[in-house]
Amino acid sequence: MEKFTYYSGALLLAAAISVSPGANAQNLLNENFEGITVPSSSHYGTLELEGWEIVDRDPSLEYPMKWCVYDSKDKDGNHLNNKAWIDAMGISDAKAKGSDYLMTPWVQVDGPMSVRFSWSASSMALDAKKFDLRVRIVEEGQQPGDQDFIFSILDPKMVLESGIQPVDYGWYTVPWEGWAKNVSTLDLSDYQGKKVRVAFEYYIDGNQKINSIEVDDVSIFRTQAVTGPIATP
Repeated sequence: MEKFTYYSGALLLAAAISVSPGANAQNLLNENFEGITVPSSSHYGTLELEGWEIVDRDPSLEYPMKWCVYDSKDKDGNHLNNKAWIDAMGISDAKAKGSDYLMTPWVQVDGPMSVRFSWSASSMALDAKKFDLRVRIVEEGQQPGDQDFIFSILDPKMVLESGIQPVDYGWYTVPWEGWAKNVSTLDLSDYQGKKVRVAFEYYIDGNQKINSIEVDDVSIFRTQAVTGPIATP
């Protein structure tokens, strides 16, 4: 049975990162999914990018019930932006349970390094706890799910440690706001010397009270410059 596991030092407040993925940091990955063309007749398209991999809970399902690209349009049908998207609301199996994984290309963690990504979800996740966005770090020789997750939108401590401040409505406080564009940063330094990939996991438990998850603007970057030779993967 899976349980929430907090890795000491594995999560980092965004404000505590000494170098942003800008001028001095070195980007190993920077993906906004804009390079994918979605058919004009649909909002959904196949998410195919070099080095990325998808592991479907049920490959027979149609989009968006498995990871895909969502083409966001304005009221006139003009393209706004692409994002990774999954929404299992359409499944009919009341006992459906399991995970779909969207995995980045492999990267060599050769020093202090972080992954940053934006995400949005319905607040229904917090209320019903029937679906979740998790992050796992997959090492060579592992399958997604072999390891504990280091981030979950249902774990307020993990959300806070990733740099997202609670939202205070006056009479109650929530760890994040539904459908807001949240940006999380996770420290990968515990994996130094290893080749890893970041797995975004969409977990569902049944077909009731579940909703969509979107992920965008995924970057993996060194948080301090590498001054010596860089190991070849």
